[in-house]
Amino acid sequence: MSDAANRTSLSVEMTTEDFGIDKIPVGDRAFAVAYLTMVGVAMIGWLYVITRAGLAAIGWIISG
Repeated sequence: MSDAANRTSLSVEMTTEDFGIDKIPVGDRAFAVAYLTMVGVAMIGWLYVITRAGLAAIGWIISG
């Protein structure tokens, strides 16, 4: 590996140790990822519903 890659790898390693990321069990990380994915999908769904309702209301007002 090049010197820059070694420094970057070491920097990432030190950062994860500083924040304690390396001590979090894999199961907890998997749960957090699954939870955040579900929240993201729900937010996208609500955004879709609100957008569709807004566009329908605008269409109803214009054609009116």
